[in-house]
Amino acid sequence: NYRPVLRDPLVSKVAGYNIVGAPPPSSGGGVIIGALRFLAGFRAPFAAGGLVDTLSKHRYVEACRHVFAIRMSLSDPKFDPNGTVDDAVRDLIEGEYMETLQQMTLDDAVLNLSQYGGAKWAQLKD
Repeated sequence: NYRPVLRDPLVSKVAGYNIVGAPPPSSGGGVIIGALRFLAGFRAPFAAGGLVDTLSKHRYVEACRHVFAIRMSLSDPKFDPNGTVDDAVRDLIEGEYMETLQQMTLDDAVLNLSQYGGAKWAQLKD
């Protein structure tokens, strides 16, 4: 007896733009907003005006690695009695968590796999 549920969209201001995305159970809205927020933390997120240089590609991939680690905790909020989904969405679309991840990311190296998503959302344990 499935019944669709209408939910409010996710909305976040990133670099002066209002970004709107689909809420859970879709993971797309939160992940896109999270990646944009991560990249917006750099003075020049795309160093040479797009994904044409190595540094810009590296930053984009690092953003994706972090948000996809957090994405693993997203599901249908209806079946989430602990509030994990709401907490993950909050970290993706508001607050300082994405800035924390951006600050731990290096421009000249990759992190250990267990570091993506930060201590709170990492899916792999060393």
